[in-house]
Amino acid sequence: MDRFWGLKCGLPVQVNDSDIQVDLPAHLLDDREREQLPDPALQIASISVARLAGHISQELYGPGKPAGCFLQHEQSLLAQSRRWLESLPDSLKLKPAGDNSRDVTVLHLQFHYCVILAIRPALLHALPHKAGSIPDSAVDTMPANMMAILETCGHTAKHSISLCIYAWTKGFIGMLSYDFPAFLFSAVLALLVTGHIRGVKVGEIPEVETAREILKIHENSGNIASKAFNLHLQSVIKSFEDHGRTAAAADKVPRSAVDKVASESSIQSLAPEFDMAVESFSWLMSAETMTTEMAFDHTNMQQFLANDELAVTPQDTINRSNDPMSPFWWLDQPLYTE
Repeated sequence: MDRFWGLKCGLPVQVNDSDIQVDLPAHLLDDREREQLPDPALQIASISVARLAGHISQELYGPGKPAGCFLQHEQSLLAQSRRWLESLPDSLKLKPAGDNSRDVTVLHLQFHYCVILAIRPALLHALPHKAGSIPDSAVDTMPANMMAILETCGHTAKHSISLCIYAWTKGFIGMLSYDFPAFLFSAVLALLVTGHIRGVKVGEIPEVETAREILKIHENSGNIASKAFNLHLQSVIKSFEDHGRTAAAADKVPRSAVDKVASESSIQSLAPEFDMAVESFSWLMSAETMTTEMAFDHTNMQQFLANDELAVTPQDTINRSNDPMSPFWWLDQPLYTE
């Protein structure tokens, strides 16, 4: 509880791992005991996700300046996330065909929430890069490391929205719950930013309208968090739509003028680049066919996580003190306040 509320409300971690002297629950239960007692595997997995939440809060959202570069912290946190996923027993893995229990669904929503918040600073760093690029030009590219992170974020966000819809239709979520609107809003926001960076319009992302409708239903039922998140979501959508109209107007500039600006900008990348216009496999994939593991299975992310000597280029460097988007990294106020 300390870790999750700290991560959601911007509060520092109150209980460190070193302060906990109690051993994790054991798996030594017979069939009769399993019918009467909670599954120890679920408790262990929940505690591990809480530890991951604490690491994210301390490394990315803490007041102190962490040692090393930002991408090294991203690599470490995403590697921890993948290890947690690989350690899950079969009983706690999502079934692709559905029919998942409430505990398993909520557990994976918590995990998705942690992954999205771990990647959020990278999204906010990439957003000005997209906004400052020249429309419809070859300059609009991004380093491979950042593209790997964005690919994982897009997949995680889309899958998280799918899980939210599943949990909502199954009645797993209370009407006055705070967790569910936070899960849904964080996933939709990440999907919007990822889509915008890829050049996808808001109207081309059907999950956005579905999420807005669900939040509206909860808002009408008296959910305070849903009301606040819905207002934020409408503001974000309006901003992206306004930017889209501005970009469309910029596309009417004569091609020769755009080429001249592109040639004079002399933007070069020291790392391998990917064309932002190329759609990745997970972006096109239906949410029903997605699995949690796919977020870490694509080649770019595997190479990023396996790189023991991460070479940081100027395009990969994120200076938290000078980044204009850094104020939005912080969770210094509860997200449910207006």
